[in-house]
Amino acid sequence: MEIREIPIEKLNQLDHALQEVLDDLTNRVIPKQNSEKVNWDYIRAEIWEDSGRVIFFPASSKTNDRIDILANFVFCTELLEKVEEFDGSDLPEEEYDDVFSSFIENIGHQVLGFFSNKKPFKLRCFDQDGNEIRT
Repeated sequence: MEIREIPIEKLNQLDHALQEVLDDLTNRVIPKQNSEKVNWDYIRAEIWEDSGRVIFFPASSKTNDRIDILANFVFCTELLEKVEEFDGSDLPEEEYDDVFSSFIENIGHQVLGFFSNKKPFKLRCFDQDGNEIRT
């Protein structure tokens, strides 16, 4: 499978990277998925914070198996660094969970917000534990 990386340094560059994601999905990923007749009904975004990535790929609500032929992801250095800071903090576990979850949800909301008016497809966003992030 061919996966395109879109690297950024800072989280404030995410919208620019998401435009590249949209262009790549529209011009490369979705046409290939359709030409190979692989049935999909939404684009799945997954925030894999421990690797600094937000991954995008075609998915099907009819199966949990990966069906994508092509995909892309945004790699963000700052995301990776912030996760390492969280992990190295002395926050009590409950406070850590609240702050960390809020941080990841904010990224998910940014992704969902960007695609809300620009997409020719349905996009759903998940954290790395498989929990769907909703607006």
